[in-house]
Amino acid sequence: MDKSRTLERILPHLCLSEWGDADTETIMRILVLCDEKKIRNLSVCSKMFGITKSMAANVNLFSFSDNIDENPTQLFVHCTEIPADYDGIIALSLKNTSHLDIEQIVSQRNSVSGFLFIDENGNFLHNFYDFLNTIDDSFNGQIQYCAGTNNLSKLAAALTLVEKIRPSMLKNFRIFVTDKFWEILDNDLELH
Repeated sequence: MDKSRTLERILPHLCLSEWGDADTETIMRILVLCDEKKIRNLSVCSKMFGITKSMAANVNLFSFSDNIDENPTQLFVHCTEIPADYDGIIALSLKNTSHLDIEQIVSQRNSVSGFLFIDENGNFLHNFYDFLNTIDDSFNGQIQYCAGTNNLSKLAAALTLVEKIRPSMLKNFRIFVTDKFWEILDNDLELH
């Protein structure tokens, strides 16, 4: 795999995620990294959203939570628990999503603004394939993928699926990585 070329392909789709209890210094470092690497999307846990928003410029922010009372942008639920009146982004674990669940997930496409699929080390990409194969091209919401790894080839595999199956959704496709992604790449690549 040509890592430099692969990085060029995924770069427009990258979104940094910081879902832990980050301090102000960590958030500042991540925002500087976003600016340096031209990353325009950042996801933080809901309790860090306010402070991040006050420091962020030119970055689209997503808030991540598993608590619907906090009214987050990204809500982590099991596919059988998708709330009927929620218009944010539904986050689902691909490990806990079976082929039979995909129809139920896709049936929510008109009431949500997107889907975030959280994979476990890129091991459940086949469930992401099922989703892309089932949803139709009329969906204009966000499609977000977090492989739970910073492995470039596994992230590129998700992008390849979208390119091949739903190219019309590429403009709204996001790949979530952590700030450690760049450290791993810098050890492997010479980036200019």
